[in-house]
Amino acid sequence: MATNQRRNATTKAQKSAKLAKSPKPAEKSPPAVSQTTIEPIPPLTEVKSKKWLKPADVEAEFGISIRQQAIMRSRNYRKGKGERIPFSKFGGKFVFYNRERLDQWLLNNEFKGDGNE
Repeated sequence: MATNQRRNATTKAQKSAKLAKSPKPAEKSPPAVSQTTIEPIPPLTEVKSKKWLKPADVEAEFGISIRQQAIMRSRNYRKGKGERIPFSKFGGKFVFYNRERLDQWLLNNEFKGDGNE
């Protein structure tokens, strides 16, 4: 029994000596991440200098969500209770807003409360 204990003791000592001598494995680099580019939202000063605004620009500057803009462009929007938001459609698909017409539309549709509401 004493012989087995000595063997185990020497085996453990030999293993720890081998581990101390063996070089450390090289650190693995993190897996490659696909390079997807996300278009940052332009600064507000850059948006204000554009003549034609995309729906995302209108959302950033005026706070009108893209979904609400779509509703305001529809033919059934507030029938008889105001004008639809002015827009242009290029290629039958791309929606743009002319800044001057949008500003004028906002001024024309300004709510003037009587102070009781």
